[in-house]
Amino acid sequence: MNGGRQRKTIACVAYLHGAGGAERQIVAVANALASIGYDVHLVILASNNSFYPIDSRVTIHDVSGREQNRRSILARFAGLSKVLFNIRPDVVINYWLQSAFFCAVLPKRIRGSIVYSERGDPADKEYQGVLSLVRKLAFGRTAAFVFQTREAQSFFPPRVQNRSAIIPNFLFVPDSEVWTKPQNCRPVILNVGRLEPQKNQLMLIKAFSLVKKKIDSAFLSIIGSGSLECELKNAVKDYGLEGSVAISPPGGSVLRLMTSSSMFVLSSSYEGMPNVLLEAMAVGCPCITTDYRPLGSVAALVNNNVDGLVVANDSPDELASAMIRLLAEDELANSLSEQARKIRGRHSTERILFMWESFLKEYAFDADPTKGNL
Repeated sequence: MNGGRQRKTIACVAYLHGAGGAERQIVAVANALASIGYDVHLVILASNNSFYPIDSRVTIHDVSGREQNRRSILARFAGLSKVLFNIRPDVVINYWLQSAFFCAVLPKRIRGSIVYSERGDPADKEYQGVLSLVRKLAFGRTAAFVFQTREAQSFFPPRVQNRSAIIPNFLFVPDSEVWTKPQNCRPVILNVGRLEPQKNQLMLIKAFSLVKKKIDSAFLSIIGSGSLECELKNAVKDYGLEGSVAISPPGGSVLRLMTSSSMFVLSSSYEGMPNVLLEAMAVGCPCITTDYRPLGSVAALVNNNVDGLVVANDSPDELASAMIRLLAEDELANSLSEQARKIRGRHSTERILFMWESFLKEYAFDADPTKGNL
């Protein structure tokens, strides 16, 4: 039932490379909007390797197979164009700049109003050069914008900010998943994330080498895969940490790992709104995070020394000190755990869905797709 809503058609465009945060959230948005009666279409442009279930009420258009024989931007564009031409959505939601640009160059009568959600650090060097021009062109024809934090929103000029909303990520953690401090076992420090420069696990390994000098029983578990796997394993050897660090591919329940670890550490250089940190806090696992870029945006999730610990970005010494402190102070760990679980209410499906629908009604559904760029 749609509760009397005028039925609108919404296209969500996705690159489902795996277990990434953007992949998870675009599927979550599609599922949530379909659950309240909207006609939702998920257009998969590349790498249909989703780890996340897609609601049966969402119509899937998988054009990723076009890349098997011809890996080109033109193949993706052609696939998206065909789908949008057939469904004629009122709104098309993009979490990736490439698809937003594709939509921007299509006739407005075909793709409806464009919504773009920024998922990372808008000041990152990846947006320099040609991509800077691509973003400028795409944003010129985008009806409305979603940001995860005020810091990301403030990067852009007023003409973008005035057509935007700050909407946090959906959170999916069962009430049954709750951390209890491990007793009489080896202290385990957990990190989960792609093995890529952004996640900065090299700094984490260096910091852990300092922890080992103080707490020899400590163990570091890194869960992830990526291009830096060999480099990180070599770093483990260089620091003499064989037997004290495990780097393992994703598999099994991350939530269960969080509930049984001594702490969770996010070592990233930059983030949008990290789902894995949200989840760790929601189960009550004591958390340490870097003050990742955009600077100040971590405050949207963590109140330092209240529901988590925040350390300087790329500072192994400060991170090591925080890890040692958390392992040594049971009272601190228990207090952080109790306060962190309160994040469940702030990121509930009901609350985030209400924010998305309100945003679409205000900025996208009633926008005339045949007129008016920003």
